[in-house]
Amino acid sequence: FVETQIPEGVTVEVDVKHTPDVVSHRQDLMEVLLNLTGNAMDAVEDNSGTVTLRVDLNDGQPTIEVQDNGVGIPDEIAERMFDPFFSTKGERGTGLGLSMTRDILVGHGIELNWETKPGKGTKFTLIFPRTEQTAQGQRKLKKQQLSVMVVDDDVYVSEMITDILKDQGHKVQAVNSASQALDLVSKNSIDLLLTDLDLPETDGWKLAQKMRTKYPDIIIGLVTGWPLSLEERASSAQTVDFILNKPFTMRELKLAMDRIQMVLEPSED
Repeated sequence: FVETQIPEGVTVEVDVKHTPDVVSHRQDLMEVLLNLTGNAMDAVEDNSGTVTLRVDLNDGQPTIEVQDNGVGIPDEIAERMFDPFFSTKGERGTGLGLSMTRDILVGHGIELNWETKPGKGTKFTLIFPRTEQTAQGQRKLKKQQLSVMVVDDDVYVSEMITDILKDQGHKVQAVNSASQALDLVSKNSIDLLLTDLDLPETDGWKLAQKMRTKYPDIIIGLVTGWPLSLEERASSAQTVDFILNKPFTMRELKLAMDRIQMVLEPSED
């Protein structure tokens, strides 16, 4: 979404480190990030600057940072920037962006910090609360090549995922039903099950639950085009290790894979 809004001459850098997952509302966070990155791009557009979107872990708390290397925010603007209907963009702005951003984050228990330096830019930091629930994606496999099963009745999606994973060096087999998946896994073990939520015979949740019961060591990823409630996401932590929302990019799939693989030190041989 951010890439479609990048003005000519502006560079957007993405730095995503692995953190525990957080339970929140995806669409609300999307609105917050689009607003913050949009403001940052406006701040650097005239001097062809850089905007950095960073995911990090500080003192055990996941954070998202949106940073620009623009001119910074003058004191007289900083004092009012969270006021409703205050805008420096003239007719292009409603003056509601930062006000709504703050309200959304307060509602989710997410702290918002910011700092600005004249001539050097501005950084907004979203600090997520620690959670007691088991974070998805914490289990890791010490393997470079994984044996992966893709379960999806949409041939196009199945082939796309298979091709991407094979390009990353993994061994992949694709099936289009839960029964096929259960039958094949009983004969040949796998490291990762990547299943669609919407399957013809059953749904991905039930397949994941059966796999988790029978084969507790298998890492399970759920692919879904349906929005999941906060309750569904919270309860899923005991069944699946990560969730991919359609449509997802090659980068998002690679990040999901990176999260479940331990980095292996190169051999001295």
